[in-house]
Amino acid sequence: MWVVYLVGMLVYWLFRYLEWPLIITLGAHFIQGALVATLLGWSACMHVIHDRDALRLDMQLTQARSRWFAAAHHDVWQPIQSLLLYARALVVAPDTRRPALLSGMQLASQSVDDFMGHLQFWADGANHLPNKQPRSTWPVNELLRPLVEEMRLLAEQKHILLRYQPSRHHVCVDHVQVCRMVRNLLTNALRYTQAGGSVLIGCRKQGNALWIWCMDTGLGMTQAQLSDCFDAFTKFDKGASTSRTLGLGLYSFKELAQQMGLQTRWHSTLGKGTMIGFSVAVA
Repeated sequence: MWVVYLVGMLVYWLFRYLEWPLIITLGAHFIQGALVATLLGWSACMHVIHDRDALRLDMQLTQARSRWFAAAHHDVWQPIQSLLLYARALVVAPDTRRPALLSGMQLASQSVDDFMGHLQFWADGANHLPNKQPRSTWPVNELLRPLVEEMRLLAEQKHILLRYQPSRHHVCVDHVQVCRMVRNLLTNALRYTQAGGSVLIGCRKQGNALWIWCMDTGLGMTQAQLSDCFDAFTKFDKGASTSRTLGLGLYSFKELAQQMGLQTRWHSTLGKGTMIGFSVAVA
């Protein structure tokens, strides 16, 4: 902008001392005015573009934060729901049944405590990069068996056979996040499996990775549904089984896997069932 003004001053002094024709001077000033108007317009456009990009970024951050809180609310509600199921069952259960129900309540309560502690870790400003998340070595059985037992009562009430294939391996994981992923898979499988069906949690080692699979004999999905099922607030069955759900289970699973850099696989056949898995590092 200052260059244009300096050129205008130069033209003015040349007109004064060299006696340039008036038409040349007017033409030079016209060009100067056009350049000034162009630069001012360009500057205004750049400000508008910058403000628009900043607004778009703020909206994206707000939407991402809203989805994160919705997924966190969804995930913490699952063990609380298990607690409520066990509490209701405990009221009418015979004495011989009470120890098993109390054990299930303890597992669900521990899940709530672990998850709330993990939320506090994030709220305290810890580094949230995937490679900075706290990881430790865990026996697979100590990770998966409590989750299966926590879901046992829900499976029994729905008359679904819930099975777990034990594993002797140890894995290096953020156990709270992995438990959230498996719990989402289990809850989703139990929700879409009809009475008389079965749900299986099992593992398979491939190289230095251990694949954790959740397999069910539920409703299954078409290829079109399979490509959309990991989107937030997605529900395919509009019946009573999903009327109180938000459609965030598989979305939360996928987001957690991406945050930790874990590979995922899935396959589904309409009317036959679904299998979804993810890989973790073997310790």
